[in-house]
Parts: sequence; C-alpha cells; structure tokens
Amino acid sequence: MGQRIESRLWLSQARLLAVGDSDKIIHRGCGDRASLFIKNDADKFWCFCHRCHGQGFVEKVHQRVKQKLPTKTGWMPEKMVPLIEAIVAEPYNFRDLFERHGIAPFVTLCRFSPDTRRVYFPDDSGSLLGLDATMQANARFYSPHKRSLAVYAHNTDGALHITGSLMEYLESVRRGMNAVLAMNGAGEKAALAVVATTYQDYGTITMGSYLRDNFIRDLKPFTG
Repeated sequence: MGQRIESRLWLSQARLLAVGDSDKIIHRGCGDRASLFIKNDADKFWCFCHRCHGQGFVEKVHQRVKQKLPTKTGWMPEKMVPLIEAIVAEPYNFRDLFERHGIAPFVTLCRFSPDTRRVYFPDDSGSLLGLDATMQANARFYSPHKRSLAVYAHNTDGALHITGSLMEYLESVRRGMNAVLAMNGAGEKAALAVVATTYQDYGTITMGSYLRDNFIRDLKPFTG
C-alpha cells in the first residue's frame, strides 16, 4: 500500500467535481503526467495515484439541520405531502423521530405537513391527529379537534381492531384491516360513536394494547 497523499495536493480539485464524477490530475512531486485519479463519491472524496500507489480520502460530513418548532402547532395543516417525499428532501431531520416512535416501516402510509411539522396517519375520521416531527413540542400527539383518534375502515365485511397503540394501528392499516386508534378520553368517546353506528357491519371487534379499563368496559356491549 502506498503512502497517504496530503489533502492539499488534490482535495480542492475533487470538490469541484459533481457527485459521481472523476478526473485525473498531476500528482505534484510524482512525475509530470496526470497519474492521480480523484473522485467525488456520495459519502467521500478520494484519490489514488497510479504511479506511486499513494492514496487519500476525506469523508463528507452531513450536517443535520435541526427542525424548528412552529410558532403555533394547533392550527389545521395548510399543506400535506407524502411523508416519503419529505424524508427525501430532509433525510437527517427524521432520524430521531423514527428511533423514538418506530414508524419507519410505515412511511408510505403517512403524510407530512411542512407548516405544522407533524406527521399525519391514515384517517377517515377527519381528526387530523399529528405526531410532532421536531421532537420539541409539548404535545407529541395533537389534533385540532382535541380528539386523539384515527379511523381506517375500508373492509366492512372484516373484523374491526380497536387499539391505543399507534404501531398496532399502522400495522392493521398496512394489512388492509379495519382499525380504530383511540389515545385519549375524547378519542375514546369518538371511537365509541364510530363503533355504535357501524358495529353491525363488522364480523368481530377485537381490542388491542393500551386501552383503559373504562373504555374496554364501554366496548363490551359491542364485542359480545
């Protein structure tokens, strides 16, 4: 293996290249021919001299721009985009969110609002329950209607799964199942209203995690 080539001899030229491009330059002190191969890769700049076999590399530092908490977080989202589209634009700003809440496997199901900086789940109820993506809001989950509720009902011949777990809800949606997510008292009341008006359409109603005892008791007449 050749010696390490000092960055001052090649890095400035490599930085001028577009990502994925390469070039050959003269390796000063190692002959007069362009023997030094330089390249700009997605994650690093590097070089290799075909004459002396020296080499060098400099890793790129991807700086994470911390998301700013909106001045207001309780308004209706004015714009929504597919969450995957927001991740492509700001890949490093969602890493902490995914590590804490584990929603990475479900990104194709969710949407994101640039103005509220919240992730919104599949929902037919209009609750607009959103999860704070900045990790700075006092209310991690927030609905402008004050009900932490989400409903997905697309197969009226199938069972209905009611849960207080976001992961269970998203997994049910991914499988094409009917599901209700109820995460607070107002959400539970709204969930009961959904069940009371539609329960005869479902073959079976099942209950998942993180449901309060009183809510489970109120659901009993519908679960049989």
